[in-house]
Amino acid sequence: MPLPPSPPDALAVSAASSFAPPTGAQAQLWWTSTTVPATVLAELRGTLDPATAGRVDGMVREADRRRTILAHGLLRRLVCTFTGLAPADVQLARHCESCDANDHGKPYLVAVDGQPAPVAFNLAHSADVVAVVVAAPGARVGVDVESVVEGFDWEPVRRHVFTDAEWGASGAAADPSAERFALWARKEASAKATGDGLSIDLRHVSISPFEGPGGARTSRLTAPGATTDLLVVDAALPTAEPVSAAVAVVGQAEPPALRVTQALLD
Repeated sequence: MPLPPSPPDALAVSAASSFAPPTGAQAQLWWTSTTVPATVLAELRGTLDPATAGRVDGMVREADRRRTILAHGLLRRLVCTFTGLAPADVQLARHCESCDANDHGKPYLVAVDGQPAPVAFNLAHSADVVAVVVAAPGARVGVDVESVVEGFDWEPVRRHVFTDAEWGASGAAADPSAERFALWARKEASAKATGDGLSIDLRHVSISPFEGPGGARTSRLTAPGATTDLLVVDAALPTAEPVSAAVAVVGQAEPPALRVTQALLD
């Protein structure tokens, strides 16, 4: 199966699509807008497994339901394009690295018919943008998207995201707010890659201020009893409204070879 053309700006993702999954250090970041026809949303809702559908039904806000349906629906379509599986055969489970529970935490693909999961993945959404990153099987990968909001109130976020040194350094940047959104996305992506997610204070995630080979920055997450080193790269998403996005990987010698594609859903 051929890879999508390079550079892939936008591709239709449907049951008839066929793409090669990422291998080695490759990572594919697919994103879409939450503005889709009701018929598409209903179709994607019908592909969800019972556990995910139950979580969607329990959400109060329509915007949250829409984002979750799109993120999980897009993931299932992508897995089907890589494997030829039917959407109903794509099953997810969860595991929390912090407390070792299986009723919450980072989602992962369950093996089908004894075969290992075809890809590793992570999901993110913010405002009107949904993103799915897929990487080679066994990779520990995370993605985050933050909407860049003009006049954002940083005070509540500052206390659990930025150290005093990071706050001061970002304040000296040409555009302090843009720098803080970018740093926030890098930290969230790192915490999601390790599986710690929101259970960890993001002040325990340190990001190098300098880009290395492949545009990657080093990231270090320090949790009780463990220190994890990562590589994190920024991702440029040509969305209607500005966002900061980042992808992080654990234990990879080379930075992720990231390919960004807008997923067209119909």
